[in-house]
Amino acid sequence: PSIRLRVRCSSVKIERTRKRPNLDERIAKKKKEIIEKVRKVFRNNLTTHNNIEIMYHNVEEHRVKAISIVLLCVFSAFVPDTISTEMFRTECQDRHFSLAVKSSFLGHVFWFDIEDSSGMHSLSSRQAAECGYTMVLNSQGDLVLRASYLACYVDVKEGSEFRLQVWFVNKKDDDKEASYPLVLTCPLRYPWSPREIVCEENYMEVSVKKQILPDSQVGLKGMAAPSMVCEEEEEGLNRGRVVFRLPAHAEAEGTPPVREETLAVGEAHLQGYHIKATDTRIVLRCAYASPLSYTLQESGIVMEAVSATMLYSHHWILLMVDISVACTINQAVVDGTHVLWTFPQILPPLVQTGYSAWGAGIGVEGHPLTDCMIQQRGYQIGIQDGIVAIRIPFGAEGGYLKSHVVEGQYSQSYSIDLFYVHHWEDERRALTQHRSVRPLWLHIPLTPTLVNNTVPAEGMFSVTLGVFPPDMSLYNITVEGQSVSWVTAERLGLKVSHVPFSNGSHAYLLRVPFTHPLVSHKYIGGRYRSYTLAVTFTLVTSPLGETYNHPVVVVCDLQDVVLPKLEGQCTDRGIKVLLHHGNLDSQWEVYFGGHKLDWALVQRGCMCWRRGRTVTA
Repeated sequence: PSIRLRVRCSSVKIERTRKRPNLDERIAKKKKEIIEKVRKVFRNNLTTHNNIEIMYHNVEEHRVKAISIVLLCVFSAFVPDTISTEMFRTECQDRHFSLAVKSSFLGHVFWFDIEDSSGMHSLSSRQAAECGYTMVLNSQGDLVLRASYLACYVDVKEGSEFRLQVWFVNKKDDDKEASYPLVLTCPLRYPWSPREIVCEENYMEVSVKKQILPDSQVGLKGMAAPSMVCEEEEEGLNRGRVVFRLPAHAEAEGTPPVREETLAVGEAHLQGYHIKATDTRIVLRCAYASPLSYTLQESGIVMEAVSATMLYSHHWILLMVDISVACTINQAVVDGTHVLWTFPQILPPLVQTGYSAWGAGIGVEGHPLTDCMIQQRGYQIGIQDGIVAIRIPFGAEGGYLKSHVVEGQYSQSYSIDLFYVHHWEDERRALTQHRSVRPLWLHIPLTPTLVNNTVPAEGMFSVTLGVFPPDMSLYNITVEGQSVSWVTAERLGLKVSHVPFSNGSHAYLLRVPFTHPLVSHKYIGGRYRSYTLAVTFTLVTSPLGETYNHPVVVVCDLQDVVLPKLEGQCTDRGIKVLLHHGNLDSQWEVYFGGHKLDWALVQRGCMCWRRGRTVTA
């Protein structure tokens, strides 16, 4: 369990005489030595944060000033729990960290804490959205944490390396907590674009390059430029102001089509807008449905937008930066056998002038796909009438199928973690990158497909039932009211086989001879016999154990009937008649003239005997 420990690590004195520049170096060296000693005591099973309290004591003697340094260390120590690579999976993905925890490892209560130089931070769902963190359960039940490179508490080194320290806290059924510290470090794989927008599941984020030229033409198409009246000169980003623009409720004659609301940066924070600056970028992030956001439609697609301009001073020059952001909030739909996700080719809140060099791409689970991979998986991207349509075949590679049984009806759900990125250039900035992360999930009723592979001449029923995801398995089969398990079926002459496919799905093959006692048959004329196999497949889902019964009736007609035949011969002693039974299991009688061949006729001199399926009289 996590232990918070605050101790007085050391109190040392460092004397300084004339060389003041060496003081900071000597303090840093002593501080490092103390931390290393304490770490060895705890065998590295801790993380440290430290604050330095410096007390100056003026000593007039010998013109020496002594500085007493008290190093206060805060340790986060924990009982060393074994961390297996099978429990956690970390990745550096497109502009964000990714950390996944296996579903089998999760307790009944679990959470993430974030740690930085100022201490430990527990985030509510609202704070997580404003700070750039997304925590979800994926389609496999694994816990996934995604964190923006520009999220709160991320340590950025030289603008190209990002470091995040996360504690995963897991509480099992015995209510014992186990804490696991993980450090995620990711490089910046390719340079930032002048403007980058991320539409995550729970937040919208925009980051723009600092110190861009002043620009007053921002916001919605046709909106007026914000007022630039400043009562006093302000310095720095923290003293800056944000002008939000929203569509007016009613447009009276002579009034602008928008209303403006100007907030100080601190006031914007209270409204749920996280605004910060790195060495090179200005960032705005907010949850969906924030107080100053609005919705609009473009080509029938619903979007949510925040139109805002940042006013801040830099070297006594007042600068304006457009920090508007817009994201689609529409859901995917079923289009025949495909999952359909649509986007406007251009988002009006972000583009007011002509654009060029437009391009788009997609990826799955944070990994971009090449054109070849898109084609191999059967994905489709098309543009028509200003709408980008992404079509994913239901059950295609990259997604996950799951079985469900609702009121006896079998159904399947298909989920895929898709992201869409498109970019454009316009007259105001060189390049805008726009990314949308969206888990697509669809649920449809589905009747399993029965394929009848029976070849009548082989005298064997052969049927395949499927196709099922890995979570669906055969429990038993019922023939003529007799339920048998998979193993028992083999002993009874019912051959059941498992048919796997390369994508992880599978089907079941059942083979039963026409001559099997559980197969019914009847003569239908023309030397044809109709064979009927009535069987019920019982399948169960995993892990819920939902039961699904699928009855099947298969009929096959085969011209295999041999009818009874009479054959007569003359002998020296009389007439010999041969009766060939054939293969019909039916009742028959033989008459000589008007006399029925029975034992009474035999006693009158007719001899009768049976040889195989032939009766000789």
